[in-house]
Amino acid sequence: MTIHRMILVQQSIQSGMGQFFVDSASPEEAATTLFAAHETARKALSQSITLDDGQSQCLEPTSTIKTRIFCVVLDDNGREVAEIHPEA
Repeated sequence: MTIHRMILVQQSIQSGMGQFFVDSASPEEAATTLFAAHETARKALSQSITLDDGQSQCLEPTSTIKTRIFCVVLDDNGREVAEIHPEA
């Protein structure tokens, strides 16, 4: 038998949402406003999205959409050399 250096990885995609009323010329412009507000919150390491007019929603994850698990094989220097995925 051989000892293998491995990392077990679990990745989850989570979903959270908030509703806003955005005054804009088009839905695309409204979406751009929301994307910009989200980016500002992300840079501040916050999940609280606040618009210039004071509307605010917290995008806390409320459900897990997908989870995947796999292993990473490491060489003797700790570098990733392969991934192994479970059978579907």
